[in-house]
Amino acid sequence: MRTTMHSEGYVLIYLPEHPRAHNGYVYQHIVEWEKANGQPLPEGWTVHHRNEIKTDNRPENLEAMSRPDHVRHHMTPEKAREMQRKTVDARKQNGSYAHELRSHCKYGHPLVAGNVGPAPGRKRARRCLTCHRERERKRREDRRKND
Repeated sequence: MRTTMHSEGYVLIYLPEHPRAHNGYVYQHIVEWEKANGQPLPEGWTVHHRNEIKTDNRPENLEAMSRPDHVRHHMTPEKAREMQRKTVDARKQNGSYAHELRSHCKYGHPLVAGNVGPAPGRKRARRCLTCHRERERKRREDRRKND
């Protein structure tokens, strides 16, 4: 049986007929768990290494859990803060964070707690509520004139 190492340290085995195979390879820990439990790993589940050694694929070291449970198992408050910092840093680099750094809208209204709301249909976008209220007031006035 052909094996290779994944870039993240997991052992891959060549089983092109396996339903989870990618380019013919599947994670060895998945195959070992399926053999030991006599059933395929449920969709949306992952295999956890109890001792956290990625190459230790003994059945007694493997435990199936849902992906959210697996993330919660590994997520410490320190890791959560680090992930948040990395996300913010990446958004700052690619420019998608710029709107969050602005202190005023393009018309000069301050973007402070009582004057900021979510922009509908746009992820993480903010809108100036003063500008929004002024636009809505103008629309209502225009409708009255046209009626």
